[in-house]
Amino acid sequence: MRATPLAIAALLALAPVSAGQGEGAPPAADGGPVERARRARTVEVDGGTAGRSPGDGVTLVDQRAERVTWVVRPSPAAGGALGGVTGAVASRGAWREDLLLLQSGPREDARLVVEVERKGKGGAPGARYLLDLRAESLVVFVAVKGLDAAGAWPRAVYAEGHVRLVVEAPQGQGVIEAEQIMLDLGRERAFVRDAEVRALPRQAIGPLSGKLAGRPLLLRAERLRALGPGRVVAEGLLASPCDHGAPHVALSADRLEVTSTEDDPGPLFGALLRRQEDRGGSDAMRGLGGAPRWIDLDGVGLLVVPPFRDGQASRVPVLPFGSWRSDWPVPKVRFGRSNRLGTFGTIELGHGVLSLKSDEWGKLDVKARERVEHYSERGTGADLGLEWDHASPKGAWKGEGFARAFFMDDRADTDRVGTPVPTEHRFWLRGLVREKLPGNVQVDAELSRISDRGVLLEYFRNVAQSDKEQETYVYGRWSDDALAARAIGRFRLNDFQTQLEQVPEVKLDWIHAPLLTDPTWGGLYLDVAARGGQLRFRPDEDIDVRSYEAWRGDLEATVSYKQSLGPFVLRAWGGARESAWSARAASDDPIDRFSAHAGWNVATTLWREGRAPLWGGVLRHEIVPEAGTRHVFRTSRDPTELLPFDDVEQLVDTDHAFLRLRSRLLTDLAGRRHKLLDVAVETRYFLSDRGRDVARSWGSLLYDIRLDPTPWLSLRARGEHDLNDGRLLSFDVMGSATFGPVTASAGWRDLPGLARAVNWSLELQLTPAWTVGFAQQYDFVSDRFLFHRARVVRRFHCLALELAFTYNPLQDDMAASFALDLAPLLGGDQAAFERDRWRELY
Repeated sequence: MRATPLAIAALLALAPVSAGQGEGAPPAADGGPVERARRARTVEVDGGTAGRSPGDGVTLVDQRAERVTWVVRPSPAAGGALGGVTGAVASRGAWREDLLLLQSGPREDARLVVEVERKGKGGAPGARYLLDLRAESLVVFVAVKGLDAAGAWPRAVYAEGHVRLVVEAPQGQGVIEAEQIMLDLGRERAFVRDAEVRALPRQAIGPLSGKLAGRPLLLRAERLRALGPGRVVAEGLLASPCDHGAPHVALSADRLEVTSTEDDPGPLFGALLRRQEDRGGSDAMRGLGGAPRWIDLDGVGLLVVPPFRDGQASRVPVLPFGSWRSDWPVPKVRFGRSNRLGTFGTIELGHGVLSLKSDEWGKLDVKARERVEHYSERGTGADLGLEWDHASPKGAWKGEGFARAFFMDDRADTDRVGTPVPTEHRFWLRGLVREKLPGNVQVDAELSRISDRGVLLEYFRNVAQSDKEQETYVYGRWSDDALAARAIGRFRLNDFQTQLEQVPEVKLDWIHAPLLTDPTWGGLYLDVAARGGQLRFRPDEDIDVRSYEAWRGDLEATVSYKQSLGPFVLRAWGGARESAWSARAASDDPIDRFSAHAGWNVATTLWREGRAPLWGGVLRHEIVPEAGTRHVFRTSRDPTELLPFDDVEQLVDTDHAFLRLRSRLLTDLAGRRHKLLDVAVETRYFLSDRGRDVARSWGSLLYDIRLDPTPWLSLRARGEHDLNDGRLLSFDVMGSATFGPVTASAGWRDLPGLARAVNWSLELQLTPAWTVGFAQQYDFVSDRFLFHRARVVRRFHCLALELAFTYNPLQDDMAASFALDLAPLLGGDQAAFERDRWRELY
C-alpha cells in the first residue's frame, strides 16, 4: 500500500501540531532542505527528544529514497514570510513541524536509520540503539526551531507498504515486518498492523562466556503496540520459538502483554529482547528467582503440527482458564524410574494470579506455582505456592515473600535411609514475608511446619543437608542515624526440633555516638547495647533433657577513643557489662553477673597504584595490617551457675593479642571496582592463663583467599590451622572456570578425622544442539564415591529433551529421568532444565 495524499492528510490531521497543513517552497539560497535531503546520504541532526532527559539524543542517519519531498507547515511566528495558512493557531516560541516524505522506486526502498542514545546516571555514557526502517513510503515528522533547519529533531515516523523495521540494542536484535508502522520517538510508543516479529537475544558478553545464542521468537499479530520501552501489547497473535514459516509448535492467544520489570527495559519493543536473569538475594529468598518480565495472556491455546498431518495444526487448550500470567507459559514435565521411589512423573506450572497498581500504595504482583507428582512406590503428592512482590508508586522496593505447601500421601513403610515412616500424610508448610513499613521500619516473618523429622531428607534433600535449620519467627527492626531497635519473637512448631524460643526479646543499640571530637586530640565515642526478654529452651521431645525458661536482661556500655598517628589509626576502648536472670542453673532464685572489658588496636592502609599491563586500567594494591589486645576481667559468675541459652552465658575472663592482615588487588572494570585478589589472615596469642585459655599459646590461624582474575575464572580457599602443634583443623577450596563451551568446577574439603572428599563437575556444549555434563564426589575416608550425576540435553528447533541419571552408593539409590520442554518463547541464554533448588530426587 503506497502513501496517498489522503493518507498524508489524515496523518497531518491526527498529529498534535500548532499550524495548519500546506506545502511551502524552500528557500532558494542554498537549494533548501529538499535539495539537501536529496543530495545527502547521511544527515545528522542533534537535539533532545521530547520526553527524554537533557543530554539524550536522536539522530537521523542514512536517508535513502527514489523521491524526497519536504512538506512545510510554517511556524505561526513567521507564517507571513512563508506564505502562511489561513486559520493557523499561534503557539509559544518560534517552532514549526515539517514533514519529510521519502518514496520508494523501482531500484530501492525508502530507508531511514534512526540512532537513539541515552545518557546514564550522572551524565555517564548510556545505552545506544538503532531503528533501521524500510518501506514503500516513509513520512518523518521533524520539529524545527525557528527558521533554522539545522536545529531540527525527529518526533515521529510513519511507514506503510512492505515495512521492515530492525531494532538493534545491547539487549538483542529484533526484526518486524508489517503493512503499517507508526513510531512516536518522543514518548517511545509504536503501533504496528499485520506484524511479524523475529527477536533474538545477543550472546553473553565476552569471547569466553560459554553461552551460545539464545532462542529466537516468532510472533505474528494483527495489531502490535509498544506502550513505552518496557511494555508491548499484541492482539490476535501466534507466538512460537520455531522460526519455520509454518511453526511446528506455537502458542495462540487473543491478547499478549509483555511487561519488563527491570530498571532499564531497553528500546522500543525491548521487553521482547530481555534475557532471563536471577535477582539473587538471601538464602531464604533465592528460590524465588525473579524473572525480568511478565507475560500476560488471554484466550490461550497451543497449536501443534503432528507428523503425517500434511502441516495441519491441532489446537490444544493449555489451561482450563482463559487468562493467566507467567514468566514462561508452558508446563515443565519430567518422568523416570528410581529403584527407591519407583516409576515417577511430575508436572509443574507457573503463572500469574493478579497484578494491581495504584497511585497511592504502588504496585503488587502475585504469581502461583503448582506441581503434581506421582511415585509408584510411594504415592501421589503436590506442591503449591504463591510468590509476591510490590513496589511504591515510584518503583522503590516495598516487600516480597512466598508461601508454599507440600503434601504427600506416602504409602511406604520406611524411608530410603531405612527409618520408619511415622505418618502416611506427610507435609511441609513454609513461608517468608519481608515488608518495609512507614517510619523506616522493616518486618520479616518466616514459618516452617513439618509433619515429621524425616520428610525433608526424603523429599527435600538439598534443604535438609545444606540449608539453615527450620524455624518460625517474627522480626522487626527500626533505625535512625546511630540509634537502632530490634524485636524478635521466635517459636518452635515442630516438637522433634531442639530450639531456643524468644517470646519475645527486644534489643536496643546506640552505635558509636560521638561524645567529644577535636581535629587535634581525636574523638571520644559511646556504644550501648541493651537486650531483654523471655527465653525458653525446648529440647527434642525424644531426648532426655529438661526444658527451662527465664527472663534475661543484658546491658553493655563501651567508651572508645580514636586518634590518628600519622598513617596509623589508634583506637582504645573500655567498658562494662551487667546481666541478670530470673532463675539460675541450680534453683529458681534470680542471679546477676558483672564483667569489664578493655583493649586497643592500631591499623593502617598501605597502597600503591599503577597501570594494568593487559587491559590498561588502574591497578591498586592495598595492605591493611592490624594489631591489638583484648581483655575481659572481673567476671563475677562462672558459666556453670547460669542457665545456658546462647553465648551471653559463656563469658569468661581472658587476655589475648590479635593479629590481622589483609591484602587486596583492585582494578576498575566497566566503571566498577573489582577485586582481583583478596587475602585475609587472622590469629590470636593468649597472654595469660584465664578460663579455658592456655597461657603463652597461639590460637588457630584462620585464612580466607579469593581469586577472581577474570569473569570466567574464580577460586576460593578457606582454612584453619592449630599453630601450637601444626595440625590442620579444616580446609576447603573451590574453583570454577568457563572457557568457550566448557564449564568446569572442582572442590576439596578436608576435616581431619571426619571427612576428606573431592568433587568435580564438567559441562560441555558440544554443538548448538547437544550438551553433556557430569558431576561426582569421592570420600577418601570411606574410600568410595558419594554420588554420580550425569545428563544429556538435545535441543531441537523449538523444543529440548533431557536425559538425567543419578546414583547414590551410600543409599543404593539409582534414578533416571526424561524431561521434555519447549524452548523459551521470549528467548534468553539461561540453561535448559535448571535444577530445582528445593528438590533433588533424581
